[in-house]
Amino acid sequence: MNRDGSGISTVPRPLGGYTQHNFLMRAPYLGYLALTALVGSYGLAFALHGVEAPAPYLAPIGLMIITILWIMPEVERPPEQWIGRLVVGFLIALVGWPDYLALTFPGLPWISAIRLFGIPLMAVLTICWVGSPSFRAMMLERMTGDRLISGAMLAFFVICALSVVLSKDTSSSLNKFFVATMTWFFLFIAGIHYFATPGRVRVFANLMLSAVILSTAIGLYEWQFNALPWKDRIPWFLAVHSPQVDAILAGITRSATGVYRVQSKFSSSIGLGEFFGMALPFVLHLMTTTKSQSMRIMIALLLPFMFVVVLQTDSRLAFISFFSSLIIYILYAFIDRWRRRKDSLFAPAIVLIYPILLSSLIFASFFWRRLSVKVWGGGAQSFSSDSREIQVSLGIPKILARPFGYGIGQGADTLGYVAPGYDIVTIDSYFLAAALEFGVIGFLILYGLLAWAVVRSMQIALRAHNPDVIFLAPAAIGLANFILSKSIYSQTENHPLAFFLVGMVLVLLYRERREGEQGAVKRALAATNKSHGANRSVT
Repeated sequence: MNRDGSGISTVPRPLGGYTQHNFLMRAPYLGYLALTALVGSYGLAFALHGVEAPAPYLAPIGLMIITILWIMPEVERPPEQWIGRLVVGFLIALVGWPDYLALTFPGLPWISAIRLFGIPLMAVLTICWVGSPSFRAMMLERMTGDRLISGAMLAFFVICALSVVLSKDTSSSLNKFFVATMTWFFLFIAGIHYFATPGRVRVFANLMLSAVILSTAIGLYEWQFNALPWKDRIPWFLAVHSPQVDAILAGITRSATGVYRVQSKFSSSIGLGEFFGMALPFVLHLMTTTKSQSMRIMIALLLPFMFVVVLQTDSRLAFISFFSSLIIYILYAFIDRWRRRKDSLFAPAIVLIYPILLSSLIFASFFWRRLSVKVWGGGAQSFSSDSREIQVSLGIPKILARPFGYGIGQGADTLGYVAPGYDIVTIDSYFLAAALEFGVIGFLILYGLLAWAVVRSMQIALRAHNPDVIFLAPAAIGLANFILSKSIYSQTENHPLAFFLVGMVLVLLYRERREGEQGAVKRALAATNKSHGANRSVT
């Protein structure tokens, strides 16, 4: 209590000298005892049931986070500079590090390289979004680049969240939803911020080139030694002991032929093929747009080695993705050259005969035995084709029985298909998985969103002049290959890259529209000034 020099209290006393204390103020030890009992009961219940069903016990943490975000003051200088750094770290972890090599502690999820960058990235984006009105307004403005894409992405996020409520295994679906929020939706937002800076699309393309070189080198090593380079060399603190990881490290062979299938840092050879299909268009675009002759030669020398690895995956998807990237990008390149060089004769000639060449290639795929096996499959691939047909026949009735879905992450368990010779449920197609997990509406929104992003990207790329915006062409081809791969591949290891590309598409569409508006304003001002100048000269 403050006192003046006379020793008399200067603090005003309540009127009449009366005060009233609540129960906890009169007996604080009872409040401490009640809090101790509550925390102790929570800890005991979590110890008994938290591992099997952690979702209810995460509610206090979620409420605490929401409260902190609600009361957080505005931030004058949000930590935007960290977004780009964390995005690059996340991408390196995504395309350059095996996700199954992770730090493991008893009772905790794997601390993978993706989570080491993904969780801080999610935290920084949340702080910037909630704490900075200017950042939020800027991001919302960029999302107007294509309102259909941004609206569909928001709708798909809501459907993913609602699917947790509909899930028969809420805890498992909640965990899947958290991972999807971190690696899909927040990476989509991060892509909108990252690619708004000029020049970063080329940085991203160089990163894809580096990842392709790394995966090709690992694939060539596997081809020679029939084993991953890090097999039997994993330090104890990165070793994850699970049947799935053991199967990956043991290598993949096709049961019908016994041929070892290259997989690089991915969980399967199909995952490697899917990544090649998404990254190769950017590699080709670098080769055709770079001014460095040495880089062109390096990429040209890389492609044959990359094709060797594609063959060693023994995957139809890898083969088709590789050649579809080449075929579509070459067609785009000649159309673009024809548009920019009206005096060119070679470009229009190639474009006009391209349908004939493509038809001949498709015709040859039916009658040339080796090509037919690579494209349409043969005896060794018939098991996979038959399995997918069985899964579709099992899945469609379940989709019709519950068209709103069974919950994120529940596709395989809901389908209930166990392949002969295996003891776990599996699902091959993400088309089927998405329909089972998110329902018919979620399926249509997801693939409609991706298809629209492909169409809009190619439309704008064919008329754009900004070198950054022209990167919409390889983005469109990469997303088209991703859609194709999802028809036969249900794993989600490359989903973050796809959502990141959608963010790239959205912000590049915004940049193209803004540049067009600014150009129109400049032309109008120039016309006005010219008109005023003409009037003055007449006067």
